[in-house]
Amino acid sequence: MAEENRSPEAAEEMTLEKRLRGAVLTPRAAAELIAKLARIVEKENREGKSGGLTPESIILAADGSPTLTRSVSEEESRVESGSARDSSSLTLRVSEGAAYCAPEWDEDSDATAATEVYALGAILYACLTGRPPHLGTTPDETRRMSQQGTLIPPRVLRPDIPRPLETICLKCLRKNPDDRYSGAAALADDLQRYLEGRRIAASPAPLAIRMIGWTKRNRTAASIIALLLLGAFVAVGMVAWERMERTGERHAALAAHAQAVERMNSLAEEIPAAARALGGDDPQRAMRLLQSAADVFERLGNEGSTPPVLEGHGRLLNAAAEIYLQLNEPAQAEAAAERAVSINEQLVAQRPRHLTHRVALADSHALRGDALLACDAPDKAMADYRESEEILRRLTDRRPHELEYKHALSRTLSRLGDALWNSGHPADASAVFQEAFQLASNAAGGSNAPPERRRQLAYCHERLGGVLLALADSYDEREAARDHYQTALNIYEALASDASMPGVRRDVERIRKSLDDHDLPR
Repeated sequence: MAEENRSPEAAEEMTLEKRLRGAVLTPRAAAELIAKLARIVEKENREGKSGGLTPESIILAADGSPTLTRSVSEEESRVESGSARDSSSLTLRVSEGAAYCAPEWDEDSDATAATEVYALGAILYACLTGRPPHLGTTPDETRRMSQQGTLIPPRVLRPDIPRPLETICLKCLRKNPDDRYSGAAALADDLQRYLEGRRIAASPAPLAIRMIGWTKRNRTAASIIALLLLGAFVAVGMVAWERMERTGERHAALAAHAQAVERMNSLAEEIPAAARALGGDDPQRAMRLLQSAADVFERLGNEGSTPPVLEGHGRLLNAAAEIYLQLNEPAQAEAAAERAVSINEQLVAQRPRHLTHRVALADSHALRGDALLACDAPDKAMADYRESEEILRRLTDRRPHELEYKHALSRTLSRLGDALWNSGHPADASAVFQEAFQLASNAAGGSNAPPERRRQLAYCHERLGGVLLALADSYDEREAARDHYQTALNIYEALASDASMPGVRRDVERIRKSLDDHDLPR
């Protein structure tokens, strides 16, 4: 979306809604406009006027001065009466109006100072990003999103927005009315401080408070946003380290840093599983959350990357590559995996004894291989798969009893087998699938094995069944293929109710279709 570089004074008279079509305002122009509007709202509130604040209710005169028209427009009246010609378009307009209503507001209640501040914040958000904070296809859906949904910070959509202005905007949009500005006057005062380059009064919402409500609404994906906490822990650790080093409290500094690292690592381990859990149902939303978390790592990286920051960032990028592949965006997946490879190579060089970094590097290579294969670059993909295989073989040779390494190697070999099969090397693919199956069988180790290992075992059964069926020369080979398919189906069906395994139901349907297509009895 283009940025409107002119000040509000440079345009002809029109509604703000029309001004924002296809062109956002510069951060300064947006702040100046909302500061003026807040003063008008403050005055009208004292006169008993309130409610109905939307971009369409704001008229920008030729000289740039805003005025408010709080009455319902003729077109909106036609929507309410159901007499409009284009019902879908006008329903969207009503939905846009609902996007500027505070979560606590309803039709039976009067506007308050808190709801007016929310509306002004939503209008500021639209001026900066070109869209309201929440927008569904119906007014009810929009209201549900404002009450229960996750707000995308403006800087995620537009990184050039100054942080103080984003903080002001987000304070207006807090779900708890008591956490917003006390009124339009307080908002105008803070915007004036921002415009004058002074320190603003608003401060970001405490991270723990922001997380509580979101986690309650999104339990399966909560650990993705835990990345924000992760960044906070690292930042606290860095600050504590620097401050205590200056005062000579070295032992306390070491303890604070160690605590931050421990918390970060425990949270970072949950990222891929949470991304897959959410991505199975709503990959677009998973990607937005991952992008929000990426912003934290970019800020921390600019301040100096420590191993914990790099480790968390690498895990995030691997998860992002997986979601991009789900969204059928292989170029973006390749870019994410490429950066993950670079970060994990750096970690391996810095901490050669930390074998988990090598596993993450192998995973990054395998994901880049997946992306390259989807980009029709099979030779490059094969090279990445082989690199991942080599890393994991060294690990399994070094730690033969470590089941996680066997599981990871089985996954890489499955990918390699798929690539070999699709490139016309069935004999090589069959041998690779056989080894992947043996490794998966060892790693799964029974019904108490982690679900991701059991799913990998099911996939190996499925691929071996397909290979045997394609190369079958006898009834016995067809029966062996059927047995593999049936075992895979049994495992998939047992995993279908596991919330941490999204997409398994699709696996079940795929196996059933394969059995039916080849006339194999269940």
